[in-house]
This record gives sequence, structure tokens and C-alpha cells, in this order.
Amino acid sequence: MDAGNDSNHDNSEQGSPALTASKPPRMQPSCDFCRRLKIKCERKAPGEPCLQCRARDAECKSTVIPRRPKTKRKDHLSLMESRIQQLESAIASAISAPEDSEDWEQGNISRQVGISDNLSMILINEQGGSQFVGSSSGFSIFSPRGLRWISEKTGSRDLERLVDQVFHLDPETWDQGCWNKFVDVTWHPIPQDQHEPFPEKDVALKYVEAFFNTCNSIFPVFNRTIFDRRFERQYSDNPPTGTGWYASFNMVLAIGSALDTEHPLANPNHIMRRALDLSQGPSAKWLRNATSVFLDIQFGPATLLSVQALVVMALLLQGASNPHQVYTLVATAARLAHAIGLHRWLDDFGLSEEQADERRNTFWLLYTVDKGTSLQTGRPSIIHDQDIGIALPQEKEPILLYPNGRRRFDTFTASAKLAVIESRVYTELYSTRSRTRTVLQRLKSIGLLDTELQKWREHIPIEIRPEHEIICDPQQLMAVVILHYSYYNCLTAIHRVSIYHGPWTIEPEDQKLARHDIDLNPRVYASESICVAAARKVIQILDLFKNESTPPMIWIAVSQPLCASLTLFANILQHPRDPNAMSDLNMMHYVTSLLAQLVAHGHFAFASNTLSIFQELLQIANLFLARELHQSQPAQSTTPASIPPGTDLDLSQPASASPDTSSQVPDIPYPNQYFEEMTLFHDRTLSLINPQTSFPLDETDGFAQGDWFSPMDIQ
Repeated sequence: MDAGNDSNHDNSEQGSPALTASKPPRMQPSCDFCRRLKIKCERKAPGEPCLQCRARDAECKSTVIPRRPKTKRKDHLSLMESRIQQLESAIASAISAPEDSEDWEQGNISRQVGISDNLSMILINEQGGSQFVGSSSGFSIFSPRGLRWISEKTGSRDLERLVDQVFHLDPETWDQGCWNKFVDVTWHPIPQDQHEPFPEKDVALKYVEAFFNTCNSIFPVFNRTIFDRRFERQYSDNPPTGTGWYASFNMVLAIGSALDTEHPLANPNHIMRRALDLSQGPSAKWLRNATSVFLDIQFGPATLLSVQALVVMALLLQGASNPHQVYTLVATAARLAHAIGLHRWLDDFGLSEEQADERRNTFWLLYTVDKGTSLQTGRPSIIHDQDIGIALPQEKEPILLYPNGRRRFDTFTASAKLAVIESRVYTELYSTRSRTRTVLQRLKSIGLLDTELQKWREHIPIEIRPEHEIICDPQQLMAVVILHYSYYNCLTAIHRVSIYHGPWTIEPEDQKLARHDIDLNPRVYASESICVAAARKVIQILDLFKNESTPPMIWIAVSQPLCASLTLFANILQHPRDPNAMSDLNMMHYVTSLLAQLVAHGHFAFASNTLSIFQELLQIANLFLARELHQSQPAQSTTPASIPPGTDLDLSQPASASPDTSSQVPDIPYPNQYFEEMTLFHDRTLSLINPQTSFPLDETDGFAQGDWFSPMDIQ
């Protein structure tokens, strides 16, 4: 009893806080043996072996196990929230990218086979030649679905018949005019005795300087130090051999001689336009030298110089009207680039910093041309993003100045980053696999891509940022203009898929629910307005060249305004009572007159058939808008006086027999005089498609050289 009482007494004392606090701390933890057996480790004195180890005659060893510090409640909750967000992000990623899931991979080809691509076009001419234009192209309104939509809106199939007639013509029989003669390129080999010899060293050095000060400063395909070493060897007793160097040096001489002038800063715009004039003189012969070895480059040893030569050719031919040559050059260059590992970062193979930088710049220039051509033509790109292991080019601060004091901006890095977004746009919105995704997944992709594009735009310096006034040196103007056109094309391609002329015009029943998903980017709901606003901006860019006799002889500077005109045309048919409908019609008139001017002066003679199509579009929009205006008038009103083109009308409000003078809304006219002028314009420009037409116009003609008006004048 006493022992039991003593035991109870000891336990009660052990549980007492006061007694516990007075006890000395335990000096030594349990030994490893007792801890493993989970028995009490008893010692007679600290430092001595425990009774169990002494009985076993074993070493009594204690290993200190550190304890985890207790996490504070606040930190614990924060950590838990972070893990939940990571889990949600992984789930969302799996939903938005079904191609990464196992179920998606199984039978994905069979999913894609049954999809009808009626927003793409296959053009088959009378000779059996064919050309594919995908749905990401700005000309997809000429697809079967687009033409059917126009016929339903207008009640006429005249445009469909005209387009079908033009598409069946053989382009080889068209008069190419002087535009394509600027880059009149042939690719067959020529005898060695017909090759143009290289100029003297001092003359060649002048052309090299012109090339590096203009073209290479914008598109840094060559490293100057490495190029100069080869240049010195070229004029020594041991010149470099190889087809790649021969083609590259000839391309530098051809472009440099076309750019060279005694006073390069007197008229930089003229210099930029002359860059395409390689139709005569030694420039044409050196260009022919380079193109004559194309087969040797294609089937010969893969070298960096071979890729660089093809990239320079592709950059030059971007000014031509036929993207097929660029597409072929890019495909060949990409295969050679893969053969020499340009798509990988090879820092352990003894490459100098200059060599690594030159390889990286060459690859990203090739990538930029590839992705831009892919999105504009609607054809798959050659380079796969999943197999790129090289970083983007390093962004340079605009610290270099032109002689006039303006900053030199790094448009190359900006173009490369934009090309990455263009690649995602095609893959996620226009590839065949993307069309097997649900409506909600596609709309979420639109929102994410738009966010990425706007982040890219905000990172551009304000002086050259899209949707802002361009303030840069004239020598860099065309590079900035091309950057702006590429941005607007990418923006329109993103938002085109979510409006009435997108790849899923016939929407499923769940589209209404998908459009109201709380996670969608709010700009998805304004896709139509964004496309129309971008089209107007594209046409307004032409105002930069209103003081020139002709617009820049670069295909994108003509093709993008034509695509913008198609967007405005679709908007007029869809919303004829838009307050800006008349202004949009005038912009279409402006673009068509620009095209007519190019045809009339022979620069763009092969586009006479294209002119007939766009003139028919203008006439359709003209009559459609007139009919809507006429129907909106009250029956008792008289025909008011005509107003000049360009007047903004509030077509969203109904006309009133007795207008309220307090709100002073202009009367809605029945523009007889205007449509008479448009009909006269229509008849005159249609006469240009006659092959017997003499292209030089009289000085009194409305399309005389230097007499094309500015889009800013019609706002």
C-alpha cells in the first residue's frame, strides 16, 4: 500500500507543473537499441551505458535526430494555398492542352480526319497547278464558307462567280509588271563563264559597308568581325572556298550595291525602296550568281554560311508578291539549320562568343520568317517549337544613335518574340488538331494569347509601339512598319476565330455558356471590335507614305491593307448601320484606288485580276450600304442633298421626319452623287483588267503618280 501510495504520489508530483518546471532537463536521449525496441532506456548515471546495453555487453550509442521546426499557422496556411493553386494550375493546363494527355494521343489522327476545313482554299488553275491558302490567312473570306456567307447577306452570287473565274486562271500567263522585275529571280544553274566576277576590294568594301549599315543592322544575320576575316581572305592568295560563302558574299554585294549611294542620308526612304531594285546592273548579276548555286546549297554539305545565304534570300524575297519562293527557301534553310544544330545551344563545343551569337541570330531570323509566312499563308511552319533549345536573342538597349540623333531600336528581338506568339496562334487556333478542342478551350486560348500579345506590345518602346504614333529614324521606318503590320495581323488572327467569320461560325449549343465563363479574358467578348479597329489602323499606316509617289514596294505593305479592307467589308455587311460604315467604305475605296494605281503604273500589273475582285467587293458594299440607308429613311422624306464621301453618319439611330434640332443629328442622305462617282470609279478601274489596256495614265487622271490621298483625310 505504501509503495502504491508512493507511486501515486510520485505520479501526481510528476504531473504537477510546478514540480515539472523544477526538474532538471534530461541530459541524454535514448540509445539507438532502446529506441529501436521502443523500451525505456535506464541509466544509473549520465554518460554510462544503459542497463539493456550493459546486459548485452554492447556499445550504448545515441544518435541525435534533429526535429523539424514547427510551422507557424499563418505560414502553414500560405503553403497550403500555394499547393492548391499549383494543383489547380496543373488541372487547368491538362484541360486546356488535351494533346498532352494520354487519352488525347490515342487516336488523335482519327479525330482530325473527319474535320471539314471549309475556311481554307485550294486554288486549281486551268493548267492543273494548285495552291493552298489556310484559314489563318487574311484572305480566308474567299473560302467556300466566306463566299456563301456573302451571298446570303447580299442575295447575289456575282462575287462568287468572279472569284471562281479568277482563281482558275493560270498565274504564269499574267503580266508580272515591274514589281516582280525588282526581284526577278531564277534558280537554274548557269555556266561558270557567265558568272559575274567580284569587284575590286575598295568597291566591294563600300558595298559591304552599305549592307552592314542598313540591312544587317536591322536583320543581324552576319557577325561583322567574322565576315571581315573572310572578306580579307577573299582578296588574298588563299580565298575561302565553299558554296555557302560564295552565295553569301554575292548576296551582300547585290544588296549593298543597290543600297549604296553618294549621300545615304539625303533620302533614306528612297534608299529603302531601292533595296528591291535588283533588276539591272551588277546587282542583278551578283544576285544571279547566288541563286545559281541554290541546288548546290540544297544538296551539298550543310554549313552556317549556306543557311545565312538562304535567310538573306528569303528576307529579300519577302518583298515579292509570291510567298511560295520564301516558303521553299525557309524549308530548305530549316533543314540545313537542323543538320548543323542551330536549334540547340552548343556551349561545350569550343565555340567563341561571336560564333555562338551569330548562330543564335541566324536561327531566330529564320524562325521569324518561318512563323510569319506560316500565319499569313495558313500553311504549317517548318520549325517545331518543341525542339528548340536555344535562347531568344539578347535584347539591346536603344543606346546607338543615328547621325540625326534618333535612337536605333532593337526590332530584331521584338520580331523574334512576336514570332513565338505567332507560332502559338497557329498551333492553338488554326491547326487541324486545335479544331478538335471544345469551344471553351478555344476561347480560353484566345484570351491567353491576347494577353501574351498585349504584354509583348507594352514591352515595346513607346516611340515604335503598335497602336501609337511611329517616331523613329527614316532608315528604320520600314522595319518598324513591318513590325506593326505583323502585330496587327497576329491580333486579327487571334480574335478572328471568335466572331462570325471565324473557324466555328456554326456554333454548338454550349457556346452561349462558354462565352460567359468567368475565367475568360474580357477582350474575348470584344473580338469583333478589336478586328475592325485593327483593320482601320493598318490602313492608316499608309499615311506615312502619302508624300511618296508610290507606296513601299514590299508585299506585306500591300497585302495587309487588302486584308484590312476585307475585314471592313465584312463589318459593313454585318453592321450596315454602324456610325463608321461610311468611313469604312471610304477606306475600302482608298485601298482599292491604291491597288488600281499600282496596276496602272505597271508596278503591280499581275494584280489586275485581284483588282477586279476588290472592285467588285467595293461595289457590293456600296450597293448594300445604299440599300440599308434607303430603307432606314421615312417614306415621306424627300431626298436630301448629297454629302461628300468621308462624312461620318450616325447610322445607329433611326431617321426622323422632323429632326430634333436640339441634338442636331445630320440627315441621312441618299447619296446619289456619291454612288454615281463610285460607279464611274468602278467602270474606270475595271477597264484596267483588260490586257490591251495601256498602263501609263494621263497626268489629269485621278490615279496619276503621286496623287493618292491619305487615309487620315477620310476620318
